[in-house]
Amino acid sequence: MTINNKLFLVRDKEPLGIKKILIVDDEKNITDVLATILISLGYSVSTASDGEEALSILKKEYYELVITDIKMPQMDGLSLLKEINKLKKDIIIIMLTGLATTDTAVEAMRSGAFDYVVKPFNIEKIIDVVARADKEFIEKCD
Repeated sequence: MTINNKLFLVRDKEPLGIKKILIVDDEKNITDVLATILISLGYSVSTASDGEEALSILKKEYYELVITDIKMPQMDGLSLLKEINKLKKDIIIIMLTGLATTDTAVEAMRSGAFDYVVKPFNIEKIIDVVARADKEFIEKCD
């Protein structure tokens, strides 16, 4: 099975719940790769290069899922997570990091992150986490 076929099979398992995803990372190559994968799965994707830009976008527009890096200039991902929770508690948040520590993972999960993915990640891991987030979103809406 090719990656492309697997992408579409994952989406076929559950009805589309999450429609809009915001990807937040100061590394453009990461946002580009994630956006390409998620757009191929049928999601509408926007990107932001830091937490402040993401927060500005989220104040104007609703997204069901935010995928954010932790270490970024201006506002880091953990601060963004806490600010998003103040805005709209029903947004699912997945944290990305290249500097994984137990303390950071625990803080992210205690602050309401849905999951925590370590960079470099493989495509299948991202697909799996987003599929689980999609399922969670559908269950919350029922």
